Amino acid sequence: MSPDTVFFLILVSLLGASFLVMLSGHDNSNAIALPVRSGALTPFRALLLTAAMRVIGVILGALLIDFAVEEFCVHFPEGPLGLLGIAAALATALAWGILTWSRGVPSSSSHALTAGLLGAGLAMVLTGNHDIPWLAMGPTTWALLVSLVASPLAGGLLAWVLTFPALWLARDVNPSTVNPRARMTLAVTGAANALGHGIQYGARIYAITVVALPLAGLQVGTTWWIPVATAVCMVAGTFLGGWRIAHTLTERLVTIDPLRSSIASLTSAALLIGGAFGLQLPLSSSLTTAGAVVGAGHNQRHHSVRWPQAGRIGIYYVLTVVLCGATALLVTAGFSPLWD
Repeated sequence: MSPDTVFFLILVSLLGASFLVMLSGHDNSNAIALPVRSGALTPFRALLLTAAMRVIGVILGALLIDFAVEEFCVHFPEGPLGLLGIAAALATALAWGILTWSRGVPSSSSHALTAGLLGAGLAMVLTGNHDIPWLAMGPTTWALLVSLVASPLAGGLLAWVLTFPALWLARDVNPSTVNPRARMTLAVTGAANALGHGIQYGARIYAITVVALPLAGLQVGTTWWIPVATAVCMVAGTFLGGWRIAHTLTERLVTIDPLRSSIASLTSAALLIGGAFGLQLPLSSSLTTAGAVVGAGHNQRHHSVRWPQAGRIGIYYVLTVVLCGATALLVTAGFSPLWD
């Protein structure tokens, strides 16, 4: 193994661990914002429950590695050039996550990473350093675009529709009875969302690790350590908090009651887990949660959704794909001639 290969393998490992820690803290709000805001869980208990459920999700997610990221990464060339592309994608997604976290904007780290991988692969094609068949990039591109559009739309529409039967069932029930039951539901669905996070993120990091090692000329061998390392990073990142983005979801974006909060949380959990096992799409917990919150909040008599804030979040979702893809492309194109 050449010194350059060793360097990039270490770099990919460090960036992957840093990305996981950032991702866990960044996306905490998607699991804990609604339960904590509604009083279903205290902040500490919410973080503790989230950490435990993410560990379980990572173990399950390791079984679901047949998705677009792995199918695309497998076409990267062996040696420093292939590892450079993965490092560029991870670094770009990490930087974007830190930026949006500082601004309190829920953004999709999954789409940032996938767009970065696409940009890195396209750079290798444009510079002539490696011939990646377009057919290998096509499914990844479509999976990225479909999940980018479908996640918020499905979350919003499903939450909006489910609000009708829930309100009908609670029409003659005293709020003092409805709210405690809704908070109990929120505690359960918050845990389910954290489980969905672990499944989705575990699959991505597992796939990248399994692909990166052969690019460095190493045999994967026993892979039990990959879920363990992933779980450790995610637990560490969970306790970073993420309250800035939680405030955006529950205060700046929309204010909803415990019943509608439970519907939004249930919707996002169902889509994340169902998307992982049923469709194996890289669904974004941020996109899904934001869409579900808007859908449930919109189904109220008073106008509680702050549409300028929703539009701001939508702009960041589009910029996630455009800027992360372009940045990874430029970084890879700039350095790849050194290992042509």
